[in-house]
Amino acid sequence: MRPRRENKRRAFFLNTVDRQGREIDADVYSVCREIAGRALSRAEKILGDPALSVTLLEETAATVSRTLREKAEAGQPLVRNLPNYLFVAFMRRVRQVKGRQVLIEDSRDTDWEAHSPLTDIADAERRILVDELLADCDETTRDIILGWMDGLSWQEIASNIGATSNAAKLRFRRAIKRIQSIIQPRSRLK
Repeated sequence: MRPRRENKRRAFFLNTVDRQGREIDADVYSVCREIAGRALSRAEKILGDPALSVTLLEETAATVSRTLREKAEAGQPLVRNLPNYLFVAFMRRVRQVKGRQVLIEDSRDTDWEAHSPLTDIADAERRILVDELLADCDETTRDIILGWMDGLSWQEIASNIGATSNAAKLRFRRAIKRIQSIIQPRSRLK
């Protein structure tokens, strides 16, 4: 007989102020507590550090709080789906931090003398191209592509953007075709 796997929930503590001293609004804090289990679990898989994940969630909540205050003061429409908005903003922040970690780790492990300058330039150009292609996409399409790159399921991606999984797949395919048409060399006239 197999031993039963216990479903252990980790205890975590979210502050109402981030480490920079920025306050988190009560509504945002409530939503933050609501999504924390799923968001922190995903971030810990990506980053491997639960403490960093909690810190990033607090920072994201403080930033979202500030954004909502600014929107309210400017008379702009507020966010319709705050849990998804906060989750997507948090995952974007996690990806940014992970990208920096990878660059730092890669730079430590690199044998700089063995690399030619042309290889480094080609890698940098590839990163710039990917950034430019993603920057050219609208925010929803960018979230779909980044979610796919993070290994999220289509259902998870769809719930993050507030659409069906078929709509997310279709939008993804269209974006990839558009990107491919930009990247692929055009045939020369004969």
